[in-house]
Amino acid sequence: YLSVALIRSDDYWRDAPGESSLQFNYELVAHGFHIHRVFIIDEFFWPRASRTPSKQLFNWILEQYHRGIEVSLIRLTELDDDPSLVCDIGIYGQKATGQQQTDLEGKTTRFELCFGESAVRQAEQRWQQLMVYARPLSQLLDEPTA
Repeated sequence: YLSVALIRSDDYWRDAPGESSLQFNYELVAHGFHIHRVFIIDEFFWPRASRTPSKQLFNWILEQYHRGIEVSLIRLTELDDDPSLVCDIGIYGQKATGQQQTDLEGKTTRFELCFGESAVRQAEQRWQQLMVYARPLSQLLDEPTA
């Protein structure tokens, strides 16, 4: 499962459906499934001068990492030259993709699920483009602090 989470709000995934989805992710990992989540983070939560995102957000991301989810990070401003990559998507193996839209409070307003090879191929291509910008959390954790 490949997941792109667009963080523009403190409340992203902090509601009952979001927490339930995250718990399900942890269960999948416990059963041997691989999940890689890329967080695209707004500058408000990860200012250019900061090594890591805001404490509350970073702790939430770290929890996912420590529970077995592979995590990568992208600052939203890094995608300024390619706004088509700013997305909140999931790729569910070779079967389906999902795209989520949220409101200003981070609540889901629309979720579209698409099945078929073409949809998966397009989402995988977007994923590969995002990987050019993505920085593994493990790399960030290995950096010495100033």
